[in-house]
Amino acid sequence: MTAPDGASASRAGSPALGRCAALLAAGLVVGLVLIAALRLRSPSVLEWEEGATVLSADRLAAGGPLYVAPTLDWAPFPYGPGQPALAAALRSIGLDGLAGARLTSWLGTLLVLLCGAALARGCAGTPGAAADRAATRSAGLLAAGWIASAYPWTGGWLDVARPDALALGLASLALLLLVRTPTGRGLRAGAALTGVLLGALAVHTKQTALLPLVGGMCGLAVTARGAALMAGALLGLGVAAGFAAGGAWYRFHTLDLLAGHPLQLGGLEELLSRDLLHLAPLLVAAVLGLRCSKGAPRDGVLLGWAVGGLGAALVGRLHPGGFDNVVLPAAIGLAPLAARGVKARPGLGLLLLGVATLDAGLGARQLVPPGTDRTASVRVRERLARIEGEVLAPAHPELLRAVEKPAQLHLMFLLDLSASEAGLGHARAILEELEGRLAAGRYRAAVLPRFPDGADAPLHALVQRWLPRAEELARPGELVPASGAPHAPVVLYLPQD
Repeated sequence: MTAPDGASASRAGSPALGRCAALLAAGLVVGLVLIAALRLRSPSVLEWEEGATVLSADRLAAGGPLYVAPTLDWAPFPYGPGQPALAAALRSIGLDGLAGARLTSWLGTLLVLLCGAALARGCAGTPGAAADRAATRSAGLLAAGWIASAYPWTGGWLDVARPDALALGLASLALLLLVRTPTGRGLRAGAALTGVLLGALAVHTKQTALLPLVGGMCGLAVTARGAALMAGALLGLGVAAGFAAGGAWYRFHTLDLLAGHPLQLGGLEELLSRDLLHLAPLLVAAVLGLRCSKGAPRDGVLLGWAVGGLGAALVGRLHPGGFDNVVLPAAIGLAPLAARGVKARPGLGLLLLGVATLDAGLGARQLVPPGTDRTASVRVRERLARIEGEVLAPAHPELLRAVEKPAQLHLMFLLDLSASEAGLGHARAILEELEGRLAAGRYRAAVLPRFPDGADAPLHALVQRWLPRAEELARPGELVPASGAPHAPVVLYLPQD
């Protein structure tokens, strides 16, 4: 018997390698679901702004406006109302508080995984053949696996009560609806209108969702120019109509305030020196997918989606305060092309996916809050409940909500206002109002975190002038958010005995 030549051996080994890659991708998706399930019922925040998201949903559920002049008592996130509106709607079926708000991101993540898989399936195989149907299923699973592999190193943002996952999920579904129209036949009216509306809603959930959407539509123009131009024009009208309907304060918080923030050039260095290291397996696999392409009609769509995601990541890194979540659009945009790269070069693709899996495993270790946080949360809430009168806790509104005390604007909102030329005057007025309330004895206690870089020192000094006695509230390592900035309720300030 003659030994098979190299080409035959390669062809024989490819299906086995492809199955291994698909199993690895499935394991990544299962890992994401398991970790997110463990985090869902955490009584403390997974990310330090989650509590303000719940308060935004509270405000909408009570019929109050989100976008008003900023005061010490309230200022909104500089994002659209999509996510808090959905969180408020979920209360009608009994999903309240942190868990209900987190489920909005679960919905977004489900859309991201399913639509990313569908975009990848649309570029694999020829419909009708059994072997090709298997190839398309495998490509979809690989795309979902690539997305799941980015969950740890993008900060574990796919399941926190923040707008990122929902915005990207809506954008993914919008693009999928638009590209599902057969080439050369234009857009089906129903799918086009639904896709455009979902795209506009994605932008009014988080503004950077516009970039991957525009990239995908530019790619669609390669094969269906008229349809892409029509969809782009309708999307632009929908986005503009949303900003017009939201009113002056909506535009102030979501446009003017952000436009007044200076560019953070150090973010570009972080993107190049850190983010690209994590993105490297995805990027290489995506390049393989492009190189091995045979000019499929939707190549341009996937390339535009990927480039738009990379652009959104760059914009996020250049914005002051951008955390690892800003790289999520890049990972989601690259995933369908990377899935094709694994299918085209199973051996190298499996190696790249293995590297991504190792990276994910190393980053996942700290994502689940320790079991001691539940006891610590009860202890901290009981301590605050015993305090008679109002408590100042601008970084931890969820604690005040739990003990039914009035909350203030989130400290991050104040930082956003302070960093922008458009918001600086409002920030100064809020600080003056805070000093006046402290001087008048309005607050009987204050709960503050300690920022690792000491940027919160002036706030501690201001509070301590009127509430000079400090005691430990949360012990070292307790109630530290597993995602985002590690701001825990560390210090309790009280009046002098």
